[in-house]
Amino acid sequence: MLGIETLKGEDVPNPFSPIKMPSFTLTPNLDFRVVIMGVSGSGKTTVGQALAQAMGVLFRDGDDLHPAANVEKMRAGQPLSDEDRWGWLELVANSLRRDAPVIIACSALRRAYRDHIRAGAGTDVRFVYLEGARDVISARMANRTHQFMPPHL
Repeated sequence: MLGIETLKGEDVPNPFSPIKMPSFTLTPNLDFRVVIMGVSGSGKTTVGQALAQAMGVLFRDGDDLHPAANVEKMRAGQPLSDEDRWGWLELVANSLRRDAPVIIACSALRRAYRDHIRAGAGTDVRFVYLEGARDVISARMANRTHQFMPPHL
């Protein structure tokens, strides 16, 4: 069984620098479904990609699953409402259900969102929460460009 714990502060890899993975092989079962969750800038994509590579499983960035209307709203600097999110969360759940073994980066910050993903995935889903100090995350956000997510969102 893969032991995963909450990463805090400086332990979360900087998404702008390469991370070194230990030399080992992890073999997930076919039902392996993990959501790497946290706020923007917490390292979800970086950690998810590295873990997926080390395990030899598919990685999907939840941002790539947003419907076009959500993307346009965020590009315009408008935060998403719960109503905007439900369809996107359903797409995340669908990917977890059909693409296992898979790791998906998705904020999933509210319990209702995680419950919706679990219900839609139809099977066991593990959530890994990445946590970081506000100043560390703010610095990351100030130094990154994102295809549609401005730092203030």
